[in-house]
Amino acid sequence: METKEAEIIYNSHLEAKMDMDKVYLYIDVGGGSTELSLFANAKLVNSKSFNLGTIRILDNKDEQETWDDLKEWVSHNTKMYKQVYGIGTGGNINKLSRLANEKADKPISYAKLKALYHYLTSYSLKERITLLGLNEDRADVIIPATEIFMTIMKYGHLKQIMVPRVGLVDGVIHTLIKKNLLK
Repeated sequence: METKEAEIIYNSHLEAKMDMDKVYLYIDVGGGSTELSLFANAKLVNSKSFNLGTIRILDNKDEQETWDDLKEWVSHNTKMYKQVYGIGTGGNINKLSRLANEKADKPISYAKLKALYHYLTSYSLKERITLLGLNEDRADVIIPATEIFMTIMKYGHLKQIMVPRVGLVDGVIHTLIKKNLLK
């Protein structure tokens, strides 16, 4: 991930929700890429962007090498920590959180996410729209998004993902405000 995007994430005020003694892996899954940022002691330790997103997977443009790079990066960057907490943002994880009947900001466990994945994949795309009430633009991408989140959780040994109702949009707004105030 670029330093600029990491700054935007930091400006989204996720650090206000961070416990200084915990390690967090910020996960933002988009259509074209997945952005990861590791925070320890409320400071950015490492970040990276992977060309692995929901639309790429649906279009069969995801490559095994990219999946392997993601797994290796997550494993390598989290192995020295006793416990890493996931922070997921974006429309897909927000929808998964709502489907899990979790309250806002309540974490989703790996087991719950895996159960949701099996539940969602048991329906066709049309059924996910008509029976589950998913929007057309969400019904297809939610499956690959869940696969990405589960992979990151597995290789980072994350027991749960917190889903705050804050994301890059909030960070962009805070960054713009900050820049305008400094002029």
